[in-house]
Amino acid sequence: MFCGNFRGTISDRGELIMPIFGWGRKKIVIGVCPEGCLFLFLKKEWKRMMKKEKGWFFLNREEIRTIFSHTIDNGRIEIPEDLMEQAGIEREVIVADCGRYVEIWDEKRWKIECERTVMEMEAFYDELDPW
Repeated sequence: MFCGNFRGTISDRGELIMPIFGWGRKKIVIGVCPEGCLFLFLKKEWKRMMKKEKGWFFLNREEIRTIFSHTIDNGRIEIPEDLMEQAGIEREVIVADCGRYVEIWDEKRWKIECERTVMEMEAFYDELDPW
């Protein structure tokens, strides 16, 4: 995949251009995370994960319904409008590398999520500090 995060813009046609480092023209799986972002797996990695996790046991019908297969073509990902609406994604996005997959966040929501996470981490470490 790629390393780190980058900003992107979704076109009027619902396309996101992103670095494809080794992806070429490959099938992907894209869906909505409960936190309000999209996830994106290479289809090969998704199948391996599903096999390892014994299928769809961790997904309910509503979650399964949101998952679609699409194709990356020269680094362009076409994101269905309904998925963008469900994830609250407008035009400006952050693409975050998460190891085996990437997350696509609305830029405003990403900033809020990062602030929330930092606050939780600070609170956690404050509890550990004996002084």
